[in-house]
Amino acid sequence: MRTIIVINLFNGTGGGVRVTLHMVNILLRRGYRVRLFALDGLPVEELDRIHGTSLSTYLGKSLTMRYYNASKGIYSFFSRLRFFSLSHYINMIRDVVSRYESDLIILFDDIPSLEWDKVSSNLVVYSHFPYAARLLFNIYDMIDTENVNYFEIIKERFLRKTLLWRYFYAGNIKDWDIKVLANSTITSIYAKKTWGINAPILYPPVFTPRSIKVETNGEKKNLIVSLGVISPGKYHGTVIEAFAMVKRRTNNLKLAIIGSLIDKNYYNYLLRKIKIYDLKNDVFILTNVSEEKKWIVLSQAKIIVHAKRFEPFGIAAAEGMAAGAIPVVYKSYTSGSWIDIVKEGKYGFGFKTIHELSEIIYNILTFNRNELNEIRKSIFNRVNEFTLGNFEHKFINEIERIPS
Repeated sequence: MRTIIVINLFNGTGGGVRVTLHMVNILLRRGYRVRLFALDGLPVEELDRIHGTSLSTYLGKSLTMRYYNASKGIYSFFSRLRFFSLSHYINMIRDVVSRYESDLIILFDDIPSLEWDKVSSNLVVYSHFPYAARLLFNIYDMIDTENVNYFEIIKERFLRKTLLWRYFYAGNIKDWDIKVLANSTITSIYAKKTWGINAPILYPPVFTPRSIKVETNGEKKNLIVSLGVISPGKYHGTVIEAFAMVKRRTNNLKLAIIGSLIDKNYYNYLLRKIKIYDLKNDVFILTNVSEEKKWIVLSQAKIIVHAKRFEPFGIAAAEGMAAGAIPVVYKSYTSGSWIDIVKEGKYGFGFKTIHELSEIIYNILTFNRNELNEIRKSIFNRVNEFTLGNFEHKFINEIERIPS
């Protein structure tokens, strides 16, 4: 039985954690022995409940778990700050690599600055987008946002210049025994630029709850959803402005903004926009909702809008499609939802300006039932690329190519 070590930063909520835990779940079901390490996280039973895994059934058998900073109080708070957590993360990797034997080590997003040529185990990195690329090519999400927070930009520049270069490797890794898997075309391109290697694309899976049933020809409400964390980079305000333009032409329409609240200032900015356009009875911001609630709202939506401009993948668009919503995404070659998910307009629509977005939304609302059903059939065919079963097949295929 091959032993695989999986090392994550935190095991809590979020899409990245979900992919990590399902990778572990897949490996366990396939008969591998897995050691799962993280700085901190939730109990395994709670992780199973949140993410739909079955890790607890393997715990103490073919699965072992350890949290390095399983602590409470002020230390736990500080350990989650980047300049502390990254240092602890590197130390954890060093300790795990030196203490435990394995056939394979799986990490996420980046290649830490360690002497990997001296490590006997093979290394796989599944990257949602390398932070090393952000450092190397000076990519700042917070510059290309609504309601720019210049303090955040200054803070980020300070951290990059004084600290972050210590932890993320940028340079040629062709001579190292490292395999990188990319979550999207954009990530694969930047992996090549950053590490000089070709990274196969393995799309992250969309996890549709079994309780949510979507019919191809089912009736939908005139509901638009903008899904993503409540922060300026998601451009929820752009969706509100386009929605206001459409409302001048039709009354029977609602907008739901769904996401975790991580920026209170931006949340207040959105509330001001809703008030300015007199949309308090038509626009709803749903923060920190459960997965079940999110999917219930998605299943009722006719349109999913994903307005973020720099987005390596954009799983929110794929989730909306899986729930039967027609995707409208930002049209750019820095938008994974445009390149990988809707395939440059083949399985949805793209926009550049607020006026374009409003016109597309209005046109979709005028489609008759047969037109909507044809579009949904095409969308469901595309979403099949992002099923968990498809992800498992491709993931295991990549793992089994690696020699013991």
